[in-house]
Amino acid sequence: MRLSFDDYLSDPQLGGFSLPDLSTYTAQLTAFRAADAMPPREGDLDRLRELTGRTEWPVAPSIEIHLNYCRRGWKSGGSMHRTAWHSIDDSHLPDLARGERCKIRVTCPSKSQAQDSFGFLLGIFEAPMLAQMVENITADCVSLTNRIDIVVQPASYRTMRGGSTKAWFFDEANFLYIDGQNALPELMAAAAPSLATIRHSRMYLTSSVYRSTGEMPEAKRRYWGKNDAPIFVTCADWKLLRPDIDPAVIERAIERDPERARAEWYSVERSDLAD
Repeated sequence: MRLSFDDYLSDPQLGGFSLPDLSTYTAQLTAFRAADAMPPREGDLDRLRELTGRTEWPVAPSIEIHLNYCRRGWKSGGSMHRTAWHSIDDSHLPDLARGERCKIRVTCPSKSQAQDSFGFLLGIFEAPMLAQMVENITADCVSLTNRIDIVVQPASYRTMRGGSTKAWFFDEANFLYIDGQNALPELMAAAAPSLATIRHSRMYLTSSVYRSTGEMPEAKRRYWGKNDAPIFVTCADWKLLRPDIDPAVIERAIERDPERARAEWYSVERSDLAD
């Protein structure tokens, strides 16, 4: 039986090595538990209603997951831990051709953001059991002994095609622009065939809220609050995701720029931007 995400995080030899205190991320863990259709814990159903508008706990794992989270909402950090979690089981091996390797991809808006996320990943793989799996490390890839390559790169049409892929993470998906154009639809279309031949493959879109148009806002309008929705959609503000943040920080942000602050901290789409 595959190790659950909760068990991965609670194990000091795995995720618990770099994240020993999970108390800050109670709501985020509820979201992942629901997306995986794992048994709910105390308070999970109430938090699920706040996160997704759903009234029933999922009975099957979601293959596409959208996390509309506030700033500092454990988007990149959570994605890197999910990346490590996806990498440690061998469920992909029966779907690979002889000599083929399988990728887990993380696509970021910029080179600097990709470097930051890759740094998170390297820290996670210092955990004793994860470190034993590392075969090679390059500037943007961690290769594992179970034929997994974890690749963290900035968005590019040139690097998105080819290769079997077990999980694909689009980090800050609302801000994935190439040459001034919203690149997310094309990137998702390029990712889909790579995911198609690996059983139980999954796609993640995580982002702060921005405009009212695009893949994530459209999915939220279509699937928010629907118990049987094919896409698992969350939307949450700082009070739910990061109640440890000083409210004065949020108040000052609102005073400086109300529209920006409502988007970044309250996950409300901006009304002051042209579509």
